[in-house]
Amino acid sequence: MAQELAVAGPRRPFAVWSIFLFYIVATLWTVLGFVLIYAGIVPLNEAQKAYFANLSIFDRASTMVLGVTNIAAAFSYSVFVGPPYLYSLVRLY
Repeated sequence: MAQELAVAGPRRPFAVWSIFLFYIVATLWTVLGFVLIYAGIVPLNEAQKAYFANLSIFDRASTMVLGVTNIAAAFSYSVFVGPPYLYSLVRLY
């Protein structure tokens, strides 16, 4: 009888995880900053208050879309693209 062996995929290199974590932390930091600003916890001067008051729905939506895109790109890079690409670079040299 042939036994089926479970073969684990290659481990992700440190560079893949560091890129993934950087994008996650940067996006969450941005979201936290906006939450603190709009909640009134972070004190703003008059110029900053005027700036945030003049942001349109498009500005706010594009910020959120870019944040989600960054997280999705980091996830897809760390899961699908990163390891084969990095391993192919190692094989070239």
